[in-house]
Amino acid sequence: MNRRRLEGEALRDAMLAAGGTLNHQVGGPMIRVPLEPEVYDLIFSEGEPDGLWRVTPDARQHTRRSIYLFAKRNVRQPLLEAFDQPDTLNSCPVRPVSTFAPQALILINGPLAQTQSRAFAARLLRECGSNETALIERAWRLALGRPPREDEAGIARQFLHDQAALLRGRTIDRERAFSAAAADLCLSLLNLNEFAYIN
Repeated sequence: MNRRRLEGEALRDAMLAAGGTLNHQVGGPMIRVPLEPEVYDLIFSEGEPDGLWRVTPDARQHTRRSIYLFAKRNVRQPLLEAFDQPDTLNSCPVRPVSTFAPQALILINGPLAQTQSRAFAARLLRECGSNETALIERAWRLALGRPPREDEAGIARQFLHDQAALLRGRTIDRERAFSAAAADLCLSLLNLNEFAYIN
């Protein structure tokens, strides 16, 4: 079968799962996650009363599976919109699959990707400490479901060293530099085709 890209909802859930932040609670009411300020400003005008998007107060609910996200006709999360979520204004017998630049940008710079890459790195550091070999092995298993090949492990190890050295040069202490380098490695894993596509 030809490879198939994950839908936006499944991609969001996969990021949350890799980061170890996915809330597995089943059932219950829908949730409203915080909107990015530019999305809020685009949807709600200055003349409208404030608080039209009441965020679910319990932050632990914000990382539930995407199926529980509140669906409003004119409000779509940027990640889901970029990855072809139907607009809910028209019927959608078949979901389109597009490929365009904002998808790559949102996976690199988007707040969800940035937050989850840091959570992913924190999870790896909790589970593996400063053991680079174990950290790289665990990162590949969590993100891609397989161990890294020898060349991938070597590239990842070199990246961690180079990135941590670069960050230490910016007057960041050794531990924080390694943690930030691990987050950058995690972000790169979340951006691999192998993470976003089913073969």
